[in-house]
Amino acid sequence: AVDVSRTTFTGSKEQLRAKSMAQIGALLTLIALRNNDKVGLVTFSDKLETFHPPRKARSAVWRILHEVLNPNAEGHKTDLAGFCNFLIKTLRRPAIVFLISDFICPPCERELAMLAQKHDLTAVYVTDPLDNELPKLGLLSLSNPETNQTVTIDSSDPIVSEVYKKHFADHRQTMERLFNKHGIGIIELETNRPLLAPVQQY
Repeated sequence: AVDVSRTTFTGSKEQLRAKSMAQIGALLTLIALRNNDKVGLVTFSDKLETFHPPRKARSAVWRILHEVLNPNAEGHKTDLAGFCNFLIKTLRRPAIVFLISDFICPPCERELAMLAQKHDLTAVYVTDPLDNELPKLGLLSLSNPETNQTVTIDSSDPIVSEVYKKHFADHRQTMERLFNKHGIGIIELETNRPLLAPVQQY
């Protein structure tokens, strides 16, 4: 399952989050193909974008690879709860689910917990160096890609930098505690680092 909301089309150095997500989605698909496992795909934003039920056919796998590497989302925001509810109702049998997202959205603990009770759920948490620290460049205009709201801040102000850093750190800790509490596996990826090593270590 791949989050294709507008926040995934952000990044600071090597590449956008969306590109990292597409690459890891393609990698996981090829691993499943090699293991002769069924492969399905859900892409979502604030709506269900695409759904391919799990299948073993190679033709289905190639279509999935194409959609993972070439996302075309209509929605802007992230409805993580809606995605969880869809999968809970749709997948009748226990499955291995990789949820690839930046998780820049409300935690929706109840829905994630219900999904994890029914399926073997792993969160692939994609972050960017800008989540950890703002560059000291003076006045910056920051735009929310999901709402198009813009705010101007002084990135050289240490108080502003600390508030920004704490906001992302607190949210990340909240999500990680939620994952650990409900037995959800975590693969942490960064847009400026190789993707293969964390998957191999997992």
